[in-house]
This record gives sequence, structure tokens and C-alpha cells, in this order.
Amino acid sequence: MCAAVGARAGVKRQPAFVAQWRTVVVTERDRLREKVPDLAATAARPLAMRGVPRQVTLPGWTGPTFFSSELGEGRLRTIEAFAPALAESSNVSGWVLGSVRDPMAWSAEEAVAAFVVQRGTGHVVLVDLEHGGRPTYVNASAGLFLDAIDVFLQWWETWRRRDPEVRRLRDDLTRLDVSALASADHYWPHWIDDLKDFG
Repeated sequence: MCAAVGARAGVKRQPAFVAQWRTVVVTERDRLREKVPDLAATAARPLAMRGVPRQVTLPGWTGPTFFSSELGEGRLRTIEAFAPALAESSNVSGWVLGSVRDPMAWSAEEAVAAFVVQRGTGHVVLVDLEHGGRPTYVNASAGLFLDAIDVFLQWWETWRRRDPEVRRLRDDLTRLDVSALASADHYWPHWIDDLKDFG
């Protein structure tokens, strides 16, 4: 969850960047190991073959985790099981790939947002678990979401807070999935705007 999404969710503090740069920390990957009846093969295949990062932290970023897997034991949970009250009020149905966790929260066990593969469309959306509201569009598919994470993390390792580098990230993400950058209200444009503010 980027600072803009966090601000919309009511998080008051602004994440800061630390001058020291290290490699992005990506722990092992969790892979889908069981068949999910209503999950399309186009979503199931990349989750089984590539998997999702168990946890991603960004060096220098003091905000919430970039991504924490919810594919423990190789199983997908529905958003209805993960956050029952919110699933109904936000009108989202699907499977939780991962979450965003705020290390500064009172309970590190509780996710503040969840990345969900929507039932039917296969789109990945970000659901604010603290305040609800309309989900934020992320990517057109689970495979494209994993590709976008890879692009972003490779970019992050070389970013030195210069505007041309932020434009390069936007171009790379657009080439990957044009729908992800089609609206300023989508997830990746929020990140790009935040990065420009810190540039």
C-alpha cells in the first residue's frame, strides 16, 4: 500500500525514505498447491508455477509492507473468509493473494489491506480492510500483478529519486499492463505520484 492509498485509508503519518540503499528484500515464495474450483486457469497457473513472494520489504521505506503473502500452506482464502464483514460492504468477491501490514500498528497480525483476485473478471484489486470503500484496481490478472511487482522491485533497486526514473517506471508498467495505468485512481499511479513527491 502506497502513501496515497494509506492516506485515503486514514493513516496519518507520511512514510519517509532513508538515504541508505540496499537490495530489495524478498523472502521465499508461496505457491498455490490445491485446486480452487472457481478460480480460472489463467489465475491459478502463475500462482502455482511462480507463486507470490512470502514478504517484500523495501529498503528505505518506513511505511507498510509492500506485500505479504496470504498463500500459506499453498491455499487461497476467499475475501469472505479473510474479512467477512468487509467483503459484503465493499461488494468484492474473490481470493486473497496477499496483504499489506503496517509494522507500526498496534497489532502486526492484522492486515490493513488485501490484494484480491476478483471472482469472474480475474482482475487484481486492493481492498482497504480498515475503512472499506471501493476497491482500488491493481492489474488485469494475477500473472500481470506478479510481473508488475517484479518490474517495480527491479526499478526500486536502482531508483535514486530522479523524475526521469519515475517516468521510466510508469512506461515499463504501462507496457506491461496498460489497464493498470489507465486511471489516476488505480494502485500503480498512486505509487508513482508518491514517488514524485519524494523525488
